Amino acid sequence: MFEDGHLKIICLELEELENNLYVDNLRTVETNDKNYLQLSSPEKLSLSKKHIDKRIINNGLCIIINQKYFGKEYETRCGTEADCSNLHETFKTFGFKVEIFHNLKKGEILETIKNISKNYGNKYDCLFLCILSHGYEGGIISSDEKKVSLDIIEKAVCCMELIDVIKIVIIQACQGKTQGSNCLATDGLPNPTASIEDTHRFENFYMFMSTMQGFLSIRDKEKGSWFIQKVCKVIQTYGNELTFNDCVRKIMKSIREMKGIIDGSQIAQLPEIRKDRLLSDFQLKQVAPTT
Repeated sequence: MFEDGHLKIICLELEELENNLYVDNLRTVETNDKNYLQLSSPEKLSLSKKHIDKRIINNGLCIIINQKYFGKEYETRCGTEADCSNLHETFKTFGFKVEIFHNLKKGEILETIKNISKNYGNKYDCLFLCILSHGYEGGIISSDEKKVSLDIIEKAVCCMELIDVIKIVIIQACQGKTQGSNCLATDGLPNPTASIEDTHRFENFYMFMSTMQGFLSIRDKEKGSWFIQKVCKVIQTYGNELTFNDCVRKIMKSIREMKGIIDGSQIAQLPEIRKDRLLSDFQLKQVAPTT
């Protein structure tokens, strides 16, 4: 009896020990799960914040600088009228005030950009500046065939008066002489420390280029450029459904899939996000057509 009783006690103790081990393991799993949830929470909060931290554009301004005619060195940019018209219709759809300037000289380009806040005020919550021209690596060409650097354009746009305005610069121009590997043409030649104020004025700025630095940008002489065609198509289709950054991804994907032929060689193009200092993503708001 003693041996049986002793054995029974041992069995009960083992059972209790097993149960305790099970409970301890269960608690460990629960604790681990909580830790997992705690680790996951910031990411989820970040995603939620990103989703919430989105501005809806109620009052937009679109400035288009359309360069078609130049001097002797640069050819006429046939097809740019299609781009200009496409941009005009696209942004009108979302209630933007659209202003178009044609064939500006270097001084006129800079004056037009610098005077945006003076001429149109800062009542707009979003500005699209679209420049359609020939270009070189790091800049665009004015109608008097002078170089205008992208840095100068950026500094002209990023003024204190527009500090709270989302500023999107879209550049349709070549950025070099290399083709990414005739009805198609290219938009180029044939072949110190800052103060806090200076820093803040460069916020809310985004520059979207038709092509990478050092590469050509393709333009159909009738339909317009690949880049502007896709920009307009994507914004018209998804502008009031997707955020701007989501639209940019679609634009880049669409252009990556395009192919063309120039002088017997297959060519391709890849847009580039040159600057992205937006404080938040944003989404356009489609307006009812006026009757």
